[in-house]
Amino acid sequence: MSRPGLIDQLSLFSAALRNRGLTVTAEQTTDMARALSMVDLTRRSQAEAALRSLTAIGGKVPLPRR
Repeated sequence: MSRPGLIDQLSLFSAALRNRGLTVTAEQTTDMARALSMVDLTRRSQAEAALRSLTAIGGKVPLPRR
């Protein structure tokens, strides 16, 4: 379902969101993995759209640079 290292990166991303005061559950992190497994991760805009589609955040969610 997911690429190597993706779960580790999503765990870090979820922790970063929590550190900013957002509630991110394990189920939501799993949903993020599922959404990202359906897009081309080499296209940042697709990854951003996949993650943003799962949030109720109105603004842009910054993604960590590779």
